[in-house]
Amino acid sequence: MIEHAERIAGTDVPPAKLASRRLAPIATASYYTFRPTPRLLHSPAIEEQIQKEEKPDARQGVSAAESNAADVPWYLQVEPPRHPTLVHEPPPLPEVPEGSPKIVELLLRYVSDELGLDELTLLDLRAMDPPPALGPGLLMMFGTARSERHLHVSADRLVRWLRGRGITAAADGLLGRNELKLKLRRIARKAKLLGTSGVPRGGDDGISTGWICVNLGSLGGSHEEVVTVDAEGRPTGFGVPDTGTTIVVQMLTASRREELDLESLWRGKLRANLKKQGLPMPANPAETPSSSEATF
Repeated sequence: MIEHAERIAGTDVPPAKLASRRLAPIATASYYTFRPTPRLLHSPAIEEQIQKEEKPDARQGVSAAESNAADVPWYLQVEPPRHPTLVHEPPPLPEVPEGSPKIVELLLRYVSDELGLDELTLLDLRAMDPPPALGPGLLMMFGTARSERHLHVSADRLVRWLRGRGITAAADGLLGRNELKLKLRRIARKAKLLGTSGVPRGGDDGISTGWICVNLGSLGGSHEEVVTVDAEGRPTGFGVPDTGTTIVVQMLTASRREELDLESLWRGKLRANLKKQGLPMPANPAETPSSSEATF
């Protein structure tokens, strides 16, 4: 301080400015002790009170959401659906008769889910005696295809699916991929020569069959040779009896199925055969009085 005063005294500074340049006294803070009362000890801290004040109320949030919804223009507001969403449920599959091969249930599911055939029905013709020409223990399945192309594609896929499971099926009416292309090429060449390329085809052209019969053959049963004897015990023959179950899949278009009406034909044959045997006709042809216990 003394050195600073001597430095100022050596200069020509007016006394008023010297008075303003005097250093202000240093303020000393007063220190004191604070002892909280028991009431303050049990009260919440100031930080907790501030956090509670900052938290929005649930009602305030709802009101804010309503105000925001009111601010949205009408063309952006989405109304909740008035009706529940329509879920497409697949039609129920026909019941599998008792004693049927295990492949029948898998076949029904594959034909319905993978191939997309509609109006599936299953006729149990195992009670017919003598058995039909298609084979003993006959189970006949019917399905409707949406178009001619769907019919051939579904039959081709079904034959390949059965081949992968060790079943060699015969598909009557199915045209192979190369055979179909060859026949279409021949028809186009013939129409070009006759000058009728723009005229739609009519009649039976060998392509638009509308009906494919897939015969899986006899599944299960015994493959051992047996000897047949008469009432007196004399042998009358020998061979491998047909004791399995024959499965046939009838695939038709809607118009062809209505035209042929194979279900009524086979139901009539079953009714006449059971009447000849003295057996009652079941309400559901899938449930016959006598069913063979075959597994596959």
